[in-house]
Amino acid sequence: LDPAGRREALEVCRRYDAFLDRQRRLLWDESDRVRTVATAALKFGWNDAAPPFDRVYIDEVQDLTQAHVILALLAVGADPSRLWLAGDTAQSIAYGAHFRFADVRSAIHAVLSRFVDAPKYVAPKVVKLTKNYRAHSGVLALASAV
Repeated sequence: LDPAGRREALEVCRRYDAFLDRQRRLLWDESDRVRTVATAALKFGWNDAAPPFDRVYIDEVQDLTQAHVILALLAVGADPSRLWLAGDTAQSIAYGAHFRFADVRSAIHAVLSRFVDAPKYVAPKVVKLTKNYRAHSGVLALASAV
């Protein structure tokens, strides 16, 4: 771009930034919400009150981001023994959620390292379920044939 074109592009950029600043409250997505709540929980805690939940159970966890899981951890007072996760890493359908349980363990450890009085972190036991209760052998044979 020539100097006049660069000035015009810069002005468009400035107007767009101003528009975004005015619309910031309305342009949130799920990631913005989770990040904001988790950041506030990390910064302010639960105001010395008991955490909002005694236990949190999450199924289909492979469709969540690490931020969602950390938010759930914070909601149980940063005690990983009160957070139960279930999922199938082969069934992830959420865009951008490339799920691995090892990543969740790392994220939990990173958050707990910020708390002086957090419970001693013990890596959770991962239990692999090997029996299928959803479909009988005929359905599975048909699916395998396709």
